[in-house]
Amino acid sequence: LPDREPLLDPVGDGIGTLFEQGRNPLVRRYAREDVRQRPRITIPGDERESPADTGPDWRRAVLYRETDLEVRRRVGKTPLSVAADKIAYPAIRWAAIAARLREQDIPTPRDGSGVACEVYPGAALAAWGFGAQRYKKAAGALVRGELVEALSARWPWLDWAGHQDVCAASDDALDAVIAAVVARGVLLGRAISPRAELAAAAADEGWIWLPTPE
Repeated sequence: LPDREPLLDPVGDGIGTLFEQGRNPLVRRYAREDVRQRPRITIPGDERESPADTGPDWRRAVLYRETDLEVRRRVGKTPLSVAADKIAYPAIRWAAIAARLREQDIPTPRDGSGVACEVYPGAALAAWGFGAQRYKKAAGALVRGELVEALSARWPWLDWAGHQDVCAASDDALDAVIAAVVARGVLLGRAISPRAELAAAAADEGWIWLPTPE
């Protein structure tokens, strides 16, 4: 990019830019102090003021959706940001699945009002009173067994089809069952829908459905 200044000027971090000089790119590095002295974000065709404050509240607004913050407000658990590396992969996979469903004229609105909804098993457990349980990975095997027993007592209508041991052995399997139960609750009107002031954000960003207290 000949003679072009950095496209983004983050505050509080270093930045490197790449310039083309003939066929050889030239890397120019700015120190933290240099970056802080640049008051504007310069994006060709779109000049905007840099944020006045880039503290925790600003970072939270960048990383998390309204539904993520609502889950935190309700049950005290913060979902992984869809902008983070770990949870971004399932989000990308879902985007591909949703595209295929839309090709078949199957609606997949992001707010979950179609045939699919977004759920967060850990937050659902918190909504049911099991928020303090650490059930993931090998270290959580004992807790998963206890959760399977507790959920079986809570859901006498659920036929595990002999898969209790599988769910006790695998947090992925247990999460799948929890997700299905929450989705059933969405279908039956036993889940928390977006408040009116969050409806537009949910349609744009998505919505994590939490079960209503039983």
